[in-house]
Amino acid sequence: MKKSFCLLLITAFSAVVLAQTPQRMSYQAVIRNSTNQLVTSHSVGIRISILQDSPEGASVYSETHTTTTNANGLATIEIGGGTPVSGNFDAINWSTGIYYIKTETDPDGGTSYSITGTSQLLSVPYALYSKQAKTADYNDLTNKPILFNGAFSSLTGKPTTLAGYGIMDGMSTAHVANGITSSLITNWNTAFSWGNHSLAGYAVYPSQTGNNGKYLKTNGTTASWSKLAVQGETGLPDEVLFEVKNKDGQTIFAVYDEGVRIFVNDQAKGAKGGFAVGGFGLAKQESQKYLYVDGDSIRAYVDTTSSKAAKGGFAVGGFGLSKGYTPKFLSMTPKNYFIGEGSGSKNTTGRFNSFVGFQSGLNNSTGRYNAFFGYQGGYNNTSGNSNLFLGYQSGFSNTTGSYNSFVGYKAGYANTTGALNTFIGSYSGTNNSSGYNNTFIGFYSGYLNTGGYENNFIGYRAGYSNSGGHNNIFMGTDAGYSNSSGNFNTFLGFQSGKSNTTASNNIFIGNQSGLKNLTGSSNVFLGNQAGENNESSVDNVFIGYLTSQNHTTGNNNIFIGSHAGGVGTSGDNNVFLGFWAGKGNVSGGGNIFLGYRSGEVNTTGYSNVFISTIAGYKNTTGYMNVLIGDQAGINNTTGYQNVIIGREAGLSNSTGHGNIMIGYQAGNA
Repeated sequence: MKKSFCLLLITAFSAVVLAQTPQRMSYQAVIRNSTNQLVTSHSVGIRISILQDSPEGASVYSETHTTTTNANGLATIEIGGGTPVSGNFDAINWSTGIYYIKTETDPDGGTSYSITGTSQLLSVPYALYSKQAKTADYNDLTNKPILFNGAFSSLTGKPTTLAGYGIMDGMSTAHVANGITSSLITNWNTAFSWGNHSLAGYAVYPSQTGNNGKYLKTNGTTASWSKLAVQGETGLPDEVLFEVKNKDGQTIFAVYDEGVRIFVNDQAKGAKGGFAVGGFGLAKQESQKYLYVDGDSIRAYVDTTSSKAAKGGFAVGGFGLSKGYTPKFLSMTPKNYFIGEGSGSKNTTGRFNSFVGFQSGLNNSTGRYNAFFGYQGGYNNTSGNSNLFLGYQSGFSNTTGSYNSFVGYKAGYANTTGALNTFIGSYSGTNNSSGYNNTFIGFYSGYLNTGGYENNFIGYRAGYSNSGGHNNIFMGTDAGYSNSSGNFNTFLGFQSGKSNTTASNNIFIGNQSGLKNLTGSSNVFLGNQAGENNESSVDNVFIGYLTSQNHTTGNNNIFIGSHAGGVGTSGDNNVFLGFWAGKGNVSGGGNIFLGYRSGEVNTTGYSNVFISTIAGYKNTTGYMNVLIGDQAGINNTTGYQNVIIGREAGLSNSTGHGNIMIGYQAGNA
């Protein structure tokens, strides 16, 4: 079965009839395959048949061609110059009946013709048709005109002058056969428009320079001029190639070697003022303006209902000597707005995009609903949708990532497939590639993030080094700066958790809280510099100003109160509650100090319970003591396994052990 006809017939015919060359018709066609794709730079086979009277009529001539399409899929052949299959091209009688041209094409260059089409030759190839009459005899004509073959002087009643055309002498002298010269015609330059009265082949134009304001027109002996070419001489940028001026000598339109200038009167008030480009039709009403420029506005109009997408809309481009890529500076269609050299230049089916800036969205192909603003913003986006990239090379590497908002210099620069990200600030999320659901706000925030996801970094360099960490919240300058793969952390405050690298499940809130934490996890540090020097300890709760400021490796501690556990480094399983409670504890573990300055100077003592104001205040290494009451056991230093309960009880004990003292000032000497 034949495939459907897919030749786009942008054809051009011209008949070639020369004295010693065969008759031919030029024929061009754009070749597309059965999937409507252009067949470019490829050998194709073509069979041409001339049919008479109907699309299914008898073939009076047939020939084959093998040719190669150009880069635009255009094939060019000459009908009459192929390999004949049947009939004689020169013997076709074009004056009889209607003729059709049938084309059959093999896109693979052979003779298996799979693409067919037939169209009527609406105009007879006149050069071929008229060639048949070149040897006709004048006497064979019917209704032939009467010709005078006598002497002009024998005519009676002949005019003496030809008024209105500047000819002053007798008609016989001014006869074109005698030659018309400037001496026979007054005002030579303006009178020459009489040319319709000349006989073809007799008028000779004078070789002289015309004056400003005069014109010359011609109807040649063989064909009318089909084009006008003006070529410069010097190549200088200011050389005027073509110029139009008004009556005051002011330039309205000028063509230079490097550009075109159009000048409008900024005071013009008439209906035809300004500069306009419009369309026309058969209707008598005013044509539709496509481009209009006047003193206060520039307006461009496009047909929003047109389905012609490839070249529709309004575009401004450049050109050069190269035959390659021609840059566009402005392309406006009902579906896309591209402003800037190369912006959106490779778009195919993408719709509802706005690209503004040099090469912004250059590689976008099918992506939709995108807005790219800035130099090379969204440069590599191909099919990503619903993205907002604002800033120099923002979202530069994005290819398929969608629903991203990148605002700032190189924001989201390396993002390729990451989606649902919001990066605001120069260099924010610059190296993110596949991470998703991230929010980075601030200069360099999330700078090194690559695959981390569901993070929220707010502040200058917040989460700067995060690469794969996920579900983190860092807020504040340098908050979580060194975090690389730690997860589920919350760092709020200036440099809070700055040194954290892989630790997870921490909550640091306050200026420099958890500042030096590296790998310690599941900690809660709340307060200015709380847990500032913690490095690897876990499961600690430090709440208060400078609480456990020097703590480094101790685990499972709860310190609540300003300076509570302040100089401690490695003690475990302690509970210090109160202002300066356990402030001096170094490595003591299993202690419970509750109250103002309770256990304040304890260093290595362990398993102690000190409850109340200044209870066990001076204890250093004593252990397993229970001191309850205001100032109870206040002077105990190394004593151990004592039970002292009561206000000021055990004031005299310092090193004793195994004592039980209960009551007000009990055990005092």
